[in-house]
Amino acid sequence: MSVLTRTQAAHRSESVTLTAMEVDVDLTGATGEETSYPVTSTFTLSVDGGDLMIDIAGEVVSVEIDGTTWPYERDEHHIYLADVPDGEIRIRVQARCAYSTNGQGLHRYVDPEDGRVYCYTHFEPMDAHTAWPCLDQPDLKASWTFHVHAPQHWIVRANQPTECTRRLGETALTWDFAPTPPLSAYLTCVIGGDYHEVRGTPWRGTCAGRDLEIELTYLCRAALAVDLDVDDIERVTHQGLSFFMERYRFAYPWGKYDQVFVPEYNIGAMENPGLVTFNEHYIRRGGPTRASRQALAGTVLHEMCHMWFGDLVTPRWWDDLWLKESFADHEGTEALTHATEYATGWSEFTLRREGWAHVEDQLPTTHPILATIDDVEAAKQNFDGITYAKGACVLRQLVTWVGHDHFVEATRRYFADHAFSSATFSDLIEALACASGRNVTSWVEAWLATSGPSILEVEGDTLSQRANDVDPEATLRPHRLAVVSLSRAEDGPALSERRDIELDPVPAPTSLSGTEPIVVNATGATYAITRQDPRVWEACLDDLARIPDPQARAVLWLSLFDAARDGKIGIVDVLRRGWIQADREDPALRPSAIAGVGDLMAFIPRSLHDAVARPLSGAILDALEGADRTRLDAWVPHLCRILMHGCPTPGELDRLEALGTSPLLSLDQRWFIVRACAATGRWDAADIDAFYRDHDSSGRGRMRALAARSSLPGREAEVRERVWSDTSASNEEIDALLEGLWLPTREPARDAHRYCRDILAAWQARPLHMAMKVAYGAFPAAVDGGDGDAATHPAVREIADFVTTDMPEALRRVISQGLDHQRRRLARHREVAAASALSA
Repeated sequence: MSVLTRTQAAHRSESVTLTAMEVDVDLTGATGEETSYPVTSTFTLSVDGGDLMIDIAGEVVSVEIDGTTWPYERDEHHIYLADVPDGEIRIRVQARCAYSTNGQGLHRYVDPEDGRVYCYTHFEPMDAHTAWPCLDQPDLKASWTFHVHAPQHWIVRANQPTECTRRLGETALTWDFAPTPPLSAYLTCVIGGDYHEVRGTPWRGTCAGRDLEIELTYLCRAALAVDLDVDDIERVTHQGLSFFMERYRFAYPWGKYDQVFVPEYNIGAMENPGLVTFNEHYIRRGGPTRASRQALAGTVLHEMCHMWFGDLVTPRWWDDLWLKESFADHEGTEALTHATEYATGWSEFTLRREGWAHVEDQLPTTHPILATIDDVEAAKQNFDGITYAKGACVLRQLVTWVGHDHFVEATRRYFADHAFSSATFSDLIEALACASGRNVTSWVEAWLATSGPSILEVEGDTLSQRANDVDPEATLRPHRLAVVSLSRAEDGPALSERRDIELDPVPAPTSLSGTEPIVVNATGATYAITRQDPRVWEACLDDLARIPDPQARAVLWLSLFDAARDGKIGIVDVLRRGWIQADREDPALRPSAIAGVGDLMAFIPRSLHDAVARPLSGAILDALEGADRTRLDAWVPHLCRILMHGCPTPGELDRLEALGTSPLLSLDQRWFIVRACAATGRWDAADIDAFYRDHDSSGRGRMRALAARSSLPGREAEVRERVWSDTSASNEEIDALLEGLWLPTREPARDAHRYCRDILAAWQARPLHMAMKVAYGAFPAAVDGGDGDAATHPAVREIADFVTTDMPEALRRVISQGLDHQRRRLARHREVAAASALSA
């Protein structure tokens, strides 16, 4: 495979001036048996130097320059033209490109429920050339004009509005779309199919002296139409457009605003300007809960921010991938918190997204936020918790450091100076320096060029900063944060005496004199692992959900989970007491608090699992009797996980089955229970098939049935073989199969051996994003047994010995992360076992 490098992209950018792209896509055969489609791209450009590389992964039919057939050479992903004439020319490339089933390129999905066909494109970072010939790099922008031929009953959309439709034979139409403003190839998008469409109320208002009317449209599969909550999405869309245009003082530049929920999507959503695509799992069958509505609202606003940061101004190269994603995470959460009903936006972000960053930032594969991205494959590996969540947390600290108003002024300057072009992080730093009058170079070096989280630690009445084990020489940073005193009032815990503190990078302790325990980083303004005063846990561990400030609660939850995972506090104690507080949490924070408590079950050795899990699962089942839908929705997945990872009693499974008949449970929640019954041997394949047939023969139900069958006892070898060998399986089929491989095993050495034996062949047979999915999902992470020493554990040793310097870097990264998780779990297993022996 030929991978585009930064050097190649820079050379092409210097030698090519790209003006316009015209793409003619023929999807008329999508409803039949064809596996590919004709497509023609016409480039209007000039080339300095005579040679040109064009990106195309399909079969090339012909190449013409100004009407003359032109010779070319090719490899898997490019064609190479020599002796290209000087001046502006038109290059026409005809090709046939393949429909995808893996969520990248031009994906085609046939709904098994009704036979309807749905197509959509997804390209980030570099898959536009798998759908049509193009120059597939972010800094080569052009005006794109699309012509799409498709069945006449379809709905077809592209980045810009339809200018007209034309009859094409008796059963098809051609949709001609308006030209786009300058746009990168990876942001182009076309969707077509039997989509259900709802036209919303346009957004009307004024921005930067312009009167605007933005047409809003919402689309999904026909089978999900009844569950599409347009009113809620539209409310957030209106609020977001108002917020961002007031904040940036730059009018929304993409005309219309379509939001499309698509099947078999690889990610949560994608910021295609004017045509945002979302994973259809955001549509909750049976109606949304408040937590699911807030999650979707956050994603809507994240993608909307990209309309400016990422689309209007695009990173010159993928080194600055972090900046557009961190910015969208930060600004989307700002909009969620301040422009919508979800005022706990930052609190939920702290508990969920920052928690993700803390885990990834302590792995051996962590990296500075300012990462060096030498090629596109390296970019694909950096869509991680550092690029998204840590970056957003650090931007939050930057706003605290330079001041909110200066930050907003800098963004306005940045958009005004670089609209419809590409830019780098240094351009934003220059805008920040101009707006704030501050030299931010040292701040950038301390925060963005180093790895690992800072650790803020309370000992006695002092607060100090220390380095962590990931990068001990580079993690002392300047922090601006707040601390508050934790006291007791008649109705529970109370917070008082907020103090704003500035920590210099030099690790000199700061006095926190006072008689009451102190909550560190109470407003969540900085990014750090906080080792709270032990008196905090004595005061509130049994009353955490009653602390009045949701942001302080989120910080404390995160500190608690970090401490438990790092062996600073007893995991069993946190499990036994924490689930009660998680259950009492605000509905917006409850799912993330419950998930954090549930994640700690991975640190319980199998030999003690039932002793720990049985009282917990029994208490949860008791609590869910008569529970409302919100609590059921939050608890059912984690209750099922606890039961699947242990040996539940027949009585527990009776109660679980009874819970599965509750009319308050959605179909998606009932499938969690079906899978748990399958994994524990309560149900067999016939039971699963009957439930699928009688209750949910939809496309989503088909995947849940596959996940349940994959979880049946004794199916592991069959499932693993299909994961390794079936390269035709869709991304969602692979996800469903992998669910069966994430269950605990009694033969970790066997699983490790099979993984090492088969993973290289499976990796090489797939595109990178699918290879990474398989490598992560099939990794034998749920190791157990031995004496808790990873150095002597047979499964860990075999995998560690398997890692070599000549294996693909992306695979080595996956395995390194898996090994780190194994070692951390085994270390906690030993501690839990020792604590249990002492208490016995």
